[in-house]
Amino acid sequence: MRHLITTVLVTLLTAVSLQAQQFDIAFTVSDQSGNSQEIVVGIDPAGTTDFNESLDILLPPAPPAGAFDARVVIESNAYRTKFLPNDLGIKSFPLEYAPQTGGEPINISWNPGTLPSGWVIRFVDSVTGDLFSADLAGLGGSFDATDAIVEDGLTILMVPISDEPSFDPAPGEFTDQVTVTMTTSTPGGSIYYTTDGSDPDETSTLYTDPIEVTETTEFR
Repeated sequence: MRHLITTVLVTLLTAVSLQAQQFDIAFTVSDQSGNSQEIVVGIDPAGTTDFNESLDILLPPAPPAGAFDARVVIESNAYRTKFLPNDLGIKSFPLEYAPQTGGEPINISWNPGTLPSGWVIRFVDSVTGDLFSADLAGLGGSFDATDAIVEDGLTILMVPISDEPSFDPAPGEFTDQVTVTMTTSTPGGSIYYTTDGSDPDETSTLYTDPIEVTETTEFR
């Protein structure tokens, strides 16, 4: 009986590196009735989860039902501008909005050129974060909140890309299938990889679970 021996070549390289940085992104939230509000979120060495009067801008109480509104709400404070600390953890900015009656849907726009390198910026639902997700890198600077799960609000999620991920097993050749596990010491970091020989970036495959490899494969 002949046995097929599969040689698995696992070449493991470092994904995009990340340094703590300082940036902000301006979003224009608008409805179809001509109302709009600029919302600015970002990270800063002096950023906090509390109100920082030197960086953040608060908004007044929400208007009555039927009126347009847009605000980031963190720890019961409503912001037009909000900066969180610039450590390498995941950043969450819950964005609440409402169109003027008859002005649906809400549109969110931004300048794609202001998206920071080394971070993945996503819109996710504010319920569990798993019911809706959209990567801003693929949206072209505009998003209509037509999905029911985000018609009243969403969370702007900023996820740092990992620095120097670790791999198990280490690079080498194997004569059987192998399970590749990737880990990172970056708190909240994400690992992106490729198998086609190209260098990974924020648009590459996001690592979520161990990968079963049964043929010659090069991971980067």
